[in-house]
Amino acid sequence: AYGAVPGDGLSDRVAFQNAFDAASTTGDGGTLCIGAGRWRMERAPVGSFNRFAALSTHGKHVTIRGAGPETVLELAGDQGGGAVAVIAIDPGAEHILIRDLTIDTSAATNTDEQTHAIVTGSACTGAGCAPIRDLQIERVTFRHPKRAGERKGDCVRLLGNGPATPVVGVRIANSSFEDCARSAVGIQRGVSQLVITGNTFRCTSCDQTIDGEATGGGADDNIVITGNTFVDGPGAQGDYAIALTSTSRVAITGNTLNRGISLYRTALTAVVGNVIDAAPTGPGGLIHVANTCEDLTISGNTLRRAGAPGPLIRLTPHSGGVCGGVAITGNTLSQGTPAWAIY
Repeated sequence: AYGAVPGDGLSDRVAFQNAFDAASTTGDGGTLCIGAGRWRMERAPVGSFNRFAALSTHGKHVTIRGAGPETVLELAGDQGGGAVAVIAIDPGAEHILIRDLTIDTSAATNTDEQTHAIVTGSACTGAGCAPIRDLQIERVTFRHPKRAGERKGDCVRLLGNGPATPVVGVRIANSSFEDCARSAVGIQRGVSQLVITGNTFRCTSCDQTIDGEATGGGADDNIVITGNTFVDGPGAQGDYAIALTSTSRVAITGNTLNRGISLYRTALTAVVGNVIDAAPTGPGGLIHVANTCEDLTISGNTLRRAGAPGPLIRLTPHSGGVCGGVAITGNTLSQGTPAWAIY
């Protein structure tokens, strides 16, 4: 209806953005319906509301709905070394649903480390600085690999820019992360009420698959990571699929992983019912906890270790912080290296 034509090699960005804007012009919102085919995206020009994204919204009650994996939003061609997101959810956006489509950036070249598939948060001023609330990502396939010699960002980057723009209420469910250049889900700061459930993560050469870095202040809280499958390839960086820093009220439950879990400066955390079968390259634990970890429960997990010698569960004082209120109960520990079970 807005003039986009799939598969013709021409940019569909303007038509998509016009439809996206039309869907958010009323309080009741609307749905942007995308048929099957490959739809080409490019970064918005200078003067756009968000010139660092192909598509962006700060509206309310908006759905982007494809026809399934055969609906492909494609970022391709030379990106000029600049930051770009395929979809940006900007401050003030509420009740946004992205579902039933594929985001593919594999043909994009000359990318920047802030090139993401989906991103929250952007610069804002005055009344435009408002929370982002209720973002749902369901049944989305991500193909976001990094080219040799180039930089690239996360499949989903969650960022609350400051106290006025937290990200509250995110659900990432039943999606397939086929490859991500840096992390599948990057959690930077000011993020709360996050649920990551039922996803499959295949990390060929990424960093930590789920990476929480509360840089610049603004700790993250109320995070649930449950029922996911992590299948990380030999090129994945480091020994941890899940790495969280400065978080509280976290539940990591019922996941299957072939890399470990790292927790740094955490509180009110439960690691329960996971299966970790891993061969780390370093001496850290399969569940590795450092600095403070007030009220930590590690229970009902099955841990199997091969590879470099090291413990299955390791608690380490760091930077003056020590753990307290820890319960390690009912785990099945299979140690295949000459090291401790619990250190």
